[in-house]
Amino acid sequence: MPKVVDMPKNPQACKPLKKGPRHLKGEARRKWNQLMDVLHPSVCTERQFDAVTQYCESWATYRQAVEALAHEPAVVINEKTGAQQPSAWMKIKLECHKTLFSLGMKLGLVPNGKDIPKTGDTPRAAKFDGLVR
Repeated sequence: MPKVVDMPKNPQACKPLKKGPRHLKGEARRKWNQLMDVLHPSVCTERQFDAVTQYCESWATYRQAVEALAHEPAVVINEKTGAQQPSAWMKIKLECHKTLFSLGMKLGLVPNGKDIPKTGDTPRAAKFDGLVR
């Protein structure tokens, strides 16, 4: 007979994040410090350590791509075929956009409409209101 593990139904407390990862440098470290001031304490826990770290690393890469695109063209010509294609920095920037958005949703940094207060719950007038008795 298999053993049954009794999992508690209440959310488990987790240690808050105090120190950032040692490998973050420069822009990624600045983003880490900024996020620690902005994020809700329930999000800044050891469970979310990897997500916050990936967000900071992706942010630093995004900034690097934006700076590179300021000096280099966004579209390059393939030497073999002569076709135009996006530069490597443009591809990196687009991938960072996707990563930042998805991690931002998980961390609560991207507004998703649920936190916007409703103005009123008045029902919409019926199309035939007043015509039928």
